[in-house]
Amino acid sequence: MSVLGGELDPAAVGSPDHQRNLDLAAGEIADLRGVLDDLIDRQEREVHGHHLDDGPHAHHGHADGRSRESTLADRGVDHPFGAVLLEEVDGDEVSAAVDADVLTDEDDALVAVQLVDAVSGAHLWAENYERTFSPEAVFELQDELVPRIVSTVADMHGVLPRSMSEAVRSRNPGELSPYEAVLRSFGYFDRLTGEDLAAACSGLESAVRKAPTSGDAWAMLALLCVQDYAQGFNLHADALEKGLGAARRAVEVAPSNHLSHSALAQALFFLKEFQSFRNAAERAVALNPMDGNALAFLGELLSYSGDCERGAALAARAKQLNPNHPGFYWYANFYNAYRQQDHSGALAAALNLNLPGHMGAHMVLAATYGQLGEREAAEKAVRDLLKLRPDFASIARGLLGQWWIPEYVEQLIDGWRKAGLEVAPANAAESRP
Repeated sequence: MSVLGGELDPAAVGSPDHQRNLDLAAGEIADLRGVLDDLIDRQEREVHGHHLDDGPHAHHGHADGRSRESTLADRGVDHPFGAVLLEEVDGDEVSAAVDADVLTDEDDALVAVQLVDAVSGAHLWAENYERTFSPEAVFELQDELVPRIVSTVADMHGVLPRSMSEAVRSRNPGELSPYEAVLRSFGYFDRLTGEDLAAACSGLESAVRKAPTSGDAWAMLALLCVQDYAQGFNLHADALEKGLGAARRAVEVAPSNHLSHSALAQALFFLKEFQSFRNAAERAVALNPMDGNALAFLGELLSYSGDCERGAALAARAKQLNPNHPGFYWYANFYNAYRQQDHSGALAAALNLNLPGHMGAHMVLAATYGQLGEREAAEKAVRDLLKLRPDFASIARGLLGQWWIPEYVEQLIDGWRKAGLEVAPANAAESRP
């Protein structure tokens, strides 16, 4: 994937152009299915009817070393497609658009997609998808490409929401509209820091006062309250209970919103109500199987709850949907490798996290390097960990017990011990950080 470096105009975010819910984006991009459907008839008519190329490049066109893309451009059939995203509510002007060209010949298809911000004119993202093609397999092509494009462009970590979130990040959270506050909150999951969480929560608390029936605002507030508890930030003493209440409110006002059920699932996981957690998680996935963020974190939690096969499958699917995903998508991989004492595999996953401001990234690196006997790297990871959480040795058992079974926590503690970090014994550790 290549991001072309464009940025949204911060002054335009929150204007009437940007107030349409991001669900519209996913719906409009999904209209690409219609273009691919049309290929069945057009392919047969244009290729078989007009015999585009009976020459030496009739099969894949690589005999002379040219790329599939250049060959298709020379001899293929072009099916242009455009979808409007985030239309102005009361007018014709649009804020963003996705354009696609579908080039096909007898054997191949090239789907070239780009996202353009219509307010600033910036090119935000572009991707080429090269696939073999036949009319008989068009539905398989749809099922593969449409979710990837939807997730890459429009899920919580998609190109469009990420750009819009960054555009409002520097503004006073209390001055954001409810829509902007939701966008602002998405950025927390890219960095996973207490500072980001505090600012996002402040904006969302204001949002639900201004718009008490906003399912997105209630769901995001619930997710962040649960994160406050789970990460040990301690912004609120009753963070988990507050998160559960916000999640139930989200389900009440927006029962068909997958974010509502995802938030409820996460609260139930940390309450150790695992069967109810699994039910809510599967409901969230069924409502929107194209949200890579929800799939990744719910997959992670399903792994921790004992359903490793289902959890790993969801986490893998999330990474496939959006190659520009945040690092935390790799935590499920780390867990499954480390618990099976595959420390090389665990290290490979940990190195993909790329979360320098998150305690968890340094925590898993320290344990893994310790198990591998890489003392210098282990000691550095411990130093980085203690810079972020100087009290880690005293709070580790209580904090990690919120996430994992005791046996796995002891495996981590063994790794930290080998890395030179002694964790307080159970009778001396705090039950809550």
